[in-house]
Amino acid sequence: MYGHHVHEAVLSSKELDHGITIHYVNEKFDEGEHLFQKKFQVDPTDTLETISSKLPPLKWSIPR
Repeated sequence: MYGHHVHEAVLSSKELDHGITIHYVNEKFDEGEHLFQKKFQVDPTDTLETISSKLPPLKWSIPR
């Protein structure tokens, strides 16, 4: 699962947090070694649009 499909699943299952994982790519989908993870709290009033807007700042917090 990827993109807005993940965000829709988070909303429909009423998850309390959501975030990003940066990982190495290997031969299996989403199974590479994790390099970085960051999460945020999902508010009860969040929508697909508000969740999507919370993700870009997390990507800029990746240590370089």
